[in-house]
Amino acid sequence: SKPSLGHDVVRRALRALDEIASEGIQAGKFDIAGRVFMVTGILLSDLSTRIAHGEEERHTSASNLQEALTVVLEDLRARSIDDTITSKIGALRDAVLSDPLQWASVRDDLAVFFEKAASVMTQLCVCGPSASSASSFSRVEPASIGATVVASAPARIDLCGGWSDTPPISFEFGGSVACLAVLVDDKLPLRARCCVSREFQGIISLRTESRRLDNEELIASSTVELTKVSDFSGFREPTADAALLKCVLIQLGLISVESISEHNNATLLPHLARFCPKGCEGCGLEIVSTSLLPTGSGMGSASILAGCILAAVAKCVGIRLKGVEDDCTDNGNGSLIHSVLMVEQLLSTGGGWQDNIGGLVGGLKLGRSDACAFPLHTNVNRCNIPPETIELLNRRLVLAFSGKPRLAKNVLDQVLRRWASRQPEIVQTVSQLVEGAPLAISFLESGDIDGLASVMSNYWNLK
Repeated sequence: SKPSLGHDVVRRALRALDEIASEGIQAGKFDIAGRVFMVTGILLSDLSTRIAHGEEERHTSASNLQEALTVVLEDLRARSIDDTITSKIGALRDAVLSDPLQWASVRDDLAVFFEKAASVMTQLCVCGPSASSASSFSRVEPASIGATVVASAPARIDLCGGWSDTPPISFEFGGSVACLAVLVDDKLPLRARCCVSREFQGIISLRTESRRLDNEELIASSTVELTKVSDFSGFREPTADAALLKCVLIQLGLISVESISEHNNATLLPHLARFCPKGCEGCGLEIVSTSLLPTGSGMGSASILAGCILAAVAKCVGIRLKGVEDDCTDNGNGSLIHSVLMVEQLLSTGGGWQDNIGGLVGGLKLGRSDACAFPLHTNVNRCNIPPETIELLNRRLVLAFSGKPRLAKNVLDQVLRRWASRQPEIVQTVSQLVEGAPLAISFLESGDIDGLASVMSNYWNLK
């Protein structure tokens, strides 16, 4: 029979989930709380599709509920988490479930809220208890005022293991990905440049460019100028102009998440004065990111580009990021690889680590993440490919663009819903993905291209 809003079984199930989430939060087991929130969102979403209410108009109290949910979500993001947080969430949800008209109006909002709450718990597992890692950065000699710092990187291709790197899979099950850094038509296709300039007095100019691969002719660009704190609003929206560049600046410590509000019209001058080198009072920042790859190419462009922007800005203002000028396999706090993960959590794309490891660490490598290790910890093992195998790969590798770009976050959401409910099929698939990654490495190291092809063919079928 169809479940109803007053169904005792549904209510008992939700309250049982509340108790598990509460116990998880109190014990600091945010992975458990995150899975509970995701399962709750799935359950509410399933109810919304099964219970027919027609096309009712939006209930008058819907905006009030949305405001209340937003407040709770911001409390979670600000780490204002205490024993009462799950009670507050449960009370808001139960109030909606007890009113069929209100339920019909806000059912999608409620399901989305729980998925966002799960995402915040994932962020805690990835980043650790600190809201920002800016304090872990040390200062070094900056570039000269007016000098432009440029960072560029290859794209990446994954040979096996993709999706196992994605939180929460990567820290609940453990991840393993075999990947290669690749030039595209002999070019490093992902670039960023940064300059501290007296020309941009008190202004942060953020420019995003898309260029052709062959002649690097400009296809499209957008420029956003930030002069006040409120201009950082919208940094969690992946499709918003310059959102990635804003998140990089937040991660590096120019401004705190807590201070960002659409109502905060304070000037950015004091923030720039603290962030930029001494003697740069009244200066501004110009940052440009450039991609020679199509949006949604599937070659890790967004994550690798984040690494380029981080490297260029850090070098320009004098922040030491481990892995920029030394071994990029360092993945702890204050490293380039970990900082990309932090940026993606800020951006709400929630991506995994295979893209930044794949493109920011040269050559062939096996990336791993440990299960039940918090904050998320990755390991990178660089592997050797025989010269004759590299030559053979270069003759065989062809890049074909389907013309169908997709935002990784949209695909990711579908996978994580299935993972949260632990459908046997996806658990088995993840296990096979993890097992296949070191196998792909061993075939390449021994020069067995046919063996690699067999692994990749199976990988394609699994995904």
